[in-house]
Amino acid sequence: MNNITTSRVAVITSCLKGRTIAFEWIATGLRELGFQVLVLNIDNGQPSAFEDYMSKLEGVQYKKVQYEGRSKAETLKVILKVYRELRKFKADVINTHYVDANLVGLLAGKMAGVRKRIYTRHTTTQHYRFESHKVNVNKLFNKISTHIIAISDVVESVLQYIEHVPATKIIKIHHGFDFTKFQNISLSRIESIRRKYGIPDGVPVIGAISRFDEWKGVEYIVEGFKNLLRDFPNAFLVLANAGGVRYNVIKDLLSELPDKSYCEIKYENDVFALLKTFTVFVHVPIDHEIEAYGQVYIEAMAASVPMVCTLSGVANEYIKDGENAIVVNYKDAGGIYQGVKKLIQYPELIPLLTTNAQRDIQARFSKDIMINKLSKAFSKKDD
Repeated sequence: MNNITTSRVAVITSCLKGRTIAFEWIATGLRELGFQVLVLNIDNGQPSAFEDYMSKLEGVQYKKVQYEGRSKAETLKVILKVYRELRKFKADVINTHYVDANLVGLLAGKMAGVRKRIYTRHTTTQHYRFESHKVNVNKLFNKISTHIIAISDVVESVLQYIEHVPATKIIKIHHGFDFTKFQNISLSRIESIRRKYGIPDGVPVIGAISRFDEWKGVEYIVEGFKNLLRDFPNAFLVLANAGGVRYNVIKDLLSELPDKSYCEIKYENDVFALLKTFTVFVHVPIDHEIEAYGQVYIEAMAASVPMVCTLSGVANEYIKDGENAIVVNYKDAGGIYQGVKKLIQYPELIPLLTTNAQRDIQARFSKDIMINKLSKAFSKKDD
């Protein structure tokens, strides 16, 4: 008979600068279930909101391991540092997130004899299309891990049918959300965001939270917004997470817009209040599997902001056109324009979309569902 007992779990992340509240939910959720939790952040040493919060989190150990990633010798030193931390903590399980943490954490965990070495896969096909040098790196992670958490159906499909990972090695766990954080946002918080970025009130505000990478489709949002200005000349565009490999391309497109018709936001910790400044939210990755998950789909819905989107990542699993969002074709600036225009012209459509959206996300993506599934994956079974 198996007895399931709680484990000592080391959650290993890398290069997290913003608060990244999902890791707070994971750490506190596991702690409340009786797990002993160590968070190791592989970082370049600069102060961050993530470190500031995690280091103060009651009942959770936090440690930063400095890593610049400049040489093989430095990588080896960092692996040894993490190895010593895992041995000191007596980790039963490690769960790694993102490339540096996967590389360092999985190798250190294997050296330390950690029984369960689980990495969470946050990518699908973008490395095959845009960063081919990382394909073999992912295959290494697949090999040296004992299990892989797939955060969506498309991630699971890529692992099984492109990278030929055995189905028995894959654990399907969606990201989960504390939906109370998106509710009862004070007017003072919303007004603070408006003042901070010059977002006007009383006009249509079109918001996006996407890096300026080719596969995110931000240029189609800008083109669609340019068309929208013909009908609504006082409309305002907000582009958050403004940075990425196509930054100069997007900047050139933005230069064609009227002055003071848009703003760029590099990073905002209070995403809950930022979402409340939007009239319509837009998220348009360029194909159905390029997005591994797409948590902004769920965040916008949790904030009751009507959405115009393409179907990618987790959206394939639950978003339906005209029921909980307006779905448009890939790489379709005209479709984006028409979808946003429809929601502005016919605001009576919005309550139906947002009510259905709330129903659908709460049934699938709660923090409690995620934590319960993680606890089963991380539990120690003694024969």
